[in-house]
Amino acid sequence: MMHCSISGEVAQQPVISAKSGHIYEKRIILKALDTNKGVDPVTNEPLAPEDLLDVKTNPIVKPRPAAASSVPGILQLFQNEWDSLMLEGYTLKKQLESTRQDLAHSLYQHDAACRVIARLIQERDEAREALSNYKSRKGNAADEMDVDSKEGLPEEVLSLIQSTNESLSKDRKKRQPAESLATPEAIKEYSVQSSTNTHSPSQPGILAVDVHPQDGNQVLTGGVDGTVILFDAEAKKISKTFKGHSKKVNDVEFHANEELFFSASADKTARVWAKEGEKAVFTTTVHENEVTGLSIHPSGSYFLTASLDHTWAFHDFSADKTLLRSAADRPLATVHFHPDGSIFGTGEEAGAIKIWDIRTAKNVVSFAEHKKTSNSICFSENGFYLATASEDNTVLLWDLRKQQKFHSIELPADFGLSSTRFDYSGKYLLVTGADIKVYTGKTFTLVGTYNKHSGAVTDAAWAPDAKSFVSVSVDKAVKVWSHK
Repeated sequence: MMHCSISGEVAQQPVISAKSGHIYEKRIILKALDTNKGVDPVTNEPLAPEDLLDVKTNPIVKPRPAAASSVPGILQLFQNEWDSLMLEGYTLKKQLESTRQDLAHSLYQHDAACRVIARLIQERDEAREALSNYKSRKGNAADEMDVDSKEGLPEEVLSLIQSTNESLSKDRKKRQPAESLATPEAIKEYSVQSSTNTHSPSQPGILAVDVHPQDGNQVLTGGVDGTVILFDAEAKKISKTFKGHSKKVNDVEFHANEELFFSASADKTARVWAKEGEKAVFTTTVHENEVTGLSIHPSGSYFLTASLDHTWAFHDFSADKTLLRSAADRPLATVHFHPDGSIFGTGEEAGAIKIWDIRTAKNVVSFAEHKKTSNSICFSENGFYLATASEDNTVLLWDLRKQQKFHSIELPADFGLSSTRFDYSGKYLLVTGADIKVYTGKTFTLVGTYNKHSGAVTDAAWAPDAKSFVSVSVDKAVKVWSHK
């Protein structure tokens, strides 16, 4: 081994001085020469780096430390190494647990932020809708419909409404119930004769139904899927599917004398469809919010729409125009013409029932007994009575001659009352919700309860002479009920 003349340690990279013959560690002698300005630190004689010659030696193997020269020493080294690994593993576990806690906290904060954002978006949308409704109530929309409403209905329209009123009122007094009208005993035995799923299975629910006033086999339905379907109950097949609405269909109705079909939708439109066409023959876009209901005038020339934008509108679909648009105090949930066509009723989200004169667009009578949304109203064909249904699960019967309530039907709190409808004779009243109920007589005695749907019943309609009725539900089924 060669020892450095300066440090006395074994030289790792030995060099020899050509002048003095001393052996140095290369890095140490170079540093010393740099410090002493070229003077050999041992001989104090001048020495330049060029005077240092590399010494070639075999690689130096460091001796084993004393602690590793025995079995106990080696075991102690292993123990120390093991302890070091265990300590490192413990430290890593603590860091992992701390990271997990930080991540969980971050995820919780993210979830809370998402909930706050969702709530703010909902509040923003509600504020926008409230602003839109406010503008509608104040009549700020400067469109053609508002101009028409200020001018009133044209004289030829008023004349047709008046002549229809006089003709129907006169005929009604002479009319007697048909001999073929179903009896309460027969209706009590009604059961499901057919059940068909007509609308899209991916979007559950049929919301509205109507039966043709002359042909009880023709059924019209409107669903959550935005389609209107003409269904042949006898053949149990779809006759026509009308596509055009972008949101759920809230109401449908047959035209009594022509092959026309009417629909009202949450997409803010109401449409008139022809059986032979693919597109609507008339579409009204005057409403600024969901169109909740419609009703065809007895003359067959006009129809009404009601909307959550606090307005109702009167349309001439053959002339492709809206004749009148008028503001109400609250969002409207339903609308229905009186059988003589001179007045109509609306049901409000706040619960009030209002009777309007279509000729003057004025509210002539108001009933305010319902505490929640009045979602269905129906006049009896004799023109004397009005049935109203509300989300407070009560059906109220009103005498229009005395302008007062004469009967009420209280239903269970969980009934989910959705609609009520008189048959053409005015003798029977259909009520739908958790199930279907039929009432009759002056005291509206319960005839029967019908429950074969697997979900809430959303609407039902009578066939001519109450020979059957059709119900629809959120379970997507169209069921026909009649005597076997």
